[in-house]
Parts: sequence; structure tokens; C-alpha cells
Amino acid sequence: MAGCLRAVADPVRLRLLRLCADRPTNVTELAVATRDSEPNVSRHLKQLAQAGLLRRLRLGQRVEYVPVVTPGFATNLLVLLLEGLDPNEPGLSEARAYLRSIHVDSRSLRLQRHKINTGPVASHLGRNVRSIIESDLLRDAAGRTVLVSTDYLEVLELLLRTAANVTVLITAPSERQVLQQWALESGVSIGYLMYGETMPEMGFDVFFASPRNHESQNLVSLKGTVTSARRYAKNTAGIVWILADYELLEGVIAPPTHLRHIFSEQGVECLSLIPIEIHGTHLLAAYGRISEFQ
Repeated sequence: MAGCLRAVADPVRLRLLRLCADRPTNVTELAVATRDSEPNVSRHLKQLAQAGLLRRLRLGQRVEYVPVVTPGFATNLLVLLLEGLDPNEPGLSEARAYLRSIHVDSRSLRLQRHKINTGPVASHLGRNVRSIIESDLLRDAAGRTVLVSTDYLEVLELLLRTAANVTVLITAPSERQVLQQWALESGVSIGYLMYGETMPEMGFDVFFASPRNHESQNLVSLKGTVTSARRYAKNTAGIVWILADYELLEGVIAPPTHLRHIFSEQGVECLSLIPIEIHGTHLLAAYGRISEFQ
């Protein structure tokens, strides 16, 4: 506990924690974002890692830093700190804006490289997800308003065929342009809501979210997704569907129980958990209902 508290008793390290919680990030990107030297950033990250607040993730030659996932004091402290940080603090706000710009640019390049810049992409995993949850999702979405955040073409098409109104939650203007082009070519009507924008007055009946190809999911972002579901919901009858990367939960004891706990602490009653696996990808589909409305 003392080691954790010493590690976070520095504004620079607090900013680094927030940036690493936004998405996995390496030393070079963090140094440019915070206008600091790489040796200084590396030293701060090492202290946070030694305190058990961050962990190193090696991807080939790239080493990224991500928040801890193991339940305990460090994780509880991390969640508390991230909730208390002021997003408008100048140093933090500028650094996050810079990293978001890298994030968007890298995604745009990846879309062009794979020639999938015409909209959501069909996939074996998407078809498998749809086949497993189709009957339940059809029941929940039929004739209702739905807010969705997904790259699975099959799920989006299913919702468009069933729901009275579908709005896609987006994170960047470029994403809206891609979806508008796809919707025009497909002859479908979609609403758009930029993440962080004011929720429409009436809210939504159903919230569906799955890991995005251009986003990195961690326990903090997963909790944020569940919180968003409650914030965007119309009332306590709101239905929540969230697909979690099972690998994300492998570092905790009893992953299904832990995911139920995340739902519960965010005011959502978890009604069922459905495992989904294809070609080595493991997901856990969590289905719940808003139990506390604010």
C-alpha cells in the first residue's frame, strides 16, 4: 500500500496512469505527448510498474504499458484515481488529444491497408456472435431504440432489421464519414452519437457494445462502457449487452464472477453470461438490465 501511494504522489505519474488507461501506449508516444524525455518517462513508468499499478505488454519489438487487472489494493486505487482526475487539466488534456490523433491516424492507415474503409466488416467471428445471441437480441431490440458500438457487420445488420431506431456510438468524425458512406450504399438509415456528446432527451431502450478493432479494452475501459450504458439508458427497463474480451479477465479470479461484479457496481443487474469462441478468439457476452437509474 505504501509503495502504491508513493508511486502516485506525483502529477506526472498521475497523467501517465490516465494515458495508459486510455489505451496501451509505449514510452516514445508518452514522451512526445507529455513533452518529456524518454528516460524520464521510462523511469516514471518503471516506478508505477514496480508498485503494481501498470504492467508491461510486449508485442514483438513494441513494449506497451497497460493498467493492472488483478483485484487488490492497486486496482482499487487506480480506479479511484482515474475517477478523480480532472480531464480538463491542461497538461493531461493536451497529452490525451495528441494520443487520440495518433490513434485515429493509425486506424485510418489500417483501414486503407486492408481495404475495409467502406463500412463495418463481415467476419467469421461476427457471424458466430450473431448466431449465438441472435434470438435474445431480436427479442430485446424488436421495435425499440438501440445505441450500438460495434465493428461486427452482422450484428449491426441484425439490429437495423429489427429495431425501430438504431444509433451508432462513434469516437471520431472520420468514423462517422465511413459509416455514412456504408449506410448510403446499403440503403439503411442510421443515427450517430459522438462519444461524450449530450444524450438525446429520451435515451435508449437497448445498449449493445463490443470490442472495436481500433480500440484496446482494459478493465477500466470495460467499467466505463458499463457506466455509459446506464448513462444513455432511457429508464430502469434498459437492456445492456456487452461483449468482453475473455483474455482481459484471465488475470482475475473467476472471470465470470468478476464481470458480474463490474455490472453490479455500475448499477446493472447481470442476468446471463454467454461464452463465444472461434478461431482462438474468446469473448464473454454479458446480458443485463439497468437496476439503478440516475
